[in-house]
Amino acid sequence: MKVRTIIQIVLAVVIVGLGYLLYDNFKKDIDFDSEYTARRDACAEKLKVIRTLEDAYKETYHVYCGNFDTLINRLMTEDSLLVLKEEYDTAAIIKAGLTIHDVQNMTSDEAREKKFVVDKRRYVKKLDELRAKKDFKDLMVNDPKSGLQRPITDEEIRNCRYVPGYGKNKQFNLVAKQNEGGVWVFMSWIDFRDLFEDSYKVDQYQDMNSVKIDTILLNNKIAAINEKTKKLLEQNPDADPVYTCWRVGDTLKPETRGNFE
Repeated sequence: MKVRTIIQIVLAVVIVGLGYLLYDNFKKDIDFDSEYTARRDACAEKLKVIRTLEDAYKETYHVYCGNFDTLINRLMTEDSLLVLKEEYDTAAIIKAGLTIHDVQNMTSDEAREKKFVVDKRRYVKKLDELRAKKDFKDLMVNDPKSGLQRPITDEEIRNCRYVPGYGKNKQFNLVAKQNEGGVWVFMSWIDFRDLFEDSYKVDQYQDMNSVKIDTILLNNKIAAINEKTKKLLEQNPDADPVYTCWRVGDTLKPETRGNFE
């Protein structure tokens, strides 16, 4: 075989090898971005529900709650919100020889003056009031089958504490406290390393067929975020850190936004 032919074969092999390495690296980047985004969105949906529960708890009990059992159980079981609801006094309407239809044709002031419409005071669950609002988007979830948004179920509210992808084996962190200024704050979060813990475990056991992401890329992203925070704090010690987690709320200031928004 001629030397030239051998060189051509070697070059072809090298080119193919380099092409594969480039493709493999490119695919790892795509897989990482795809999985990173998918887990962010799944966490965001649950963190929005947790924020809604915390806001409802704060409005009802005037404090935030740092315990999922208390937060969810009280909001789902206690009638704690006093509301006024207009109701027809059917006895008064019948006694006057009228029907509800007759009262509906009256002005509001006339119906109230004649005591055909009265305000009834009753207690309701704050959570029920929120769920009754059709435009309250934070209690809407994406249906996994249809892909469309629908109202959240009671079971999904109870399970909002659990990190997507881990069943009931991993919960979001939750803290509620008064800050140095005496203002109540809360924060719920999941660290990136905990969120991608399955990938680290897979690497540990060398089961490469099950790796969900390239953990080197994750480590690089975490390092980049930490470096950004370091530079921010060097420039301004009072600057807000850039968290290496998906979170809603903040323990440093009265903030209820999520860093995924």
